[in-house]
Amino acid sequence: MEFGKIVLSKGKLNAIEQEPMNPFSAIARHYRNWTFRRNDWRIVQNITAPRFTDILQAHIDNGWEITDNYQGFDPAMAKWQCQLRKGTSCLRCHWRTGAGSIYGPARILNGLGQKFGLSVLTSPQ
Repeated sequence: MEFGKIVLSKGKLNAIEQEPMNPFSAIARHYRNWTFRRNDWRIVQNITAPRFTDILQAHIDNGWEITDNYQGFDPAMAKWQCQLRKGTSCLRCHWRTGAGSIYGPARILNGLGQKFGLSVLTSPQ
């Protein structure tokens, strides 16, 4: 008998089944996860517009420079991205309709997560 994604057979609970993944999607996901591990990157996802603005402004006030973008951030935009650079450190910021994400070196993102109360992930979800 099947209920959602949990499968019951002969009264025992089997492992939760996942949606079948396209082979190309699986390869792309594996490569992305490997890249994050190899470079010791972390990511913060699903950042709301006010918090995303606060993070950008706090970094700019601390001497970070926005590169690769000549427009200011506006939450109404469907798509926006930039790089925050300070010395040799670089954070990549992405905004997609309603939620933002930031990824970069673990030592910087772990501090950002503590300062703003965000969960820091080892790879994109």
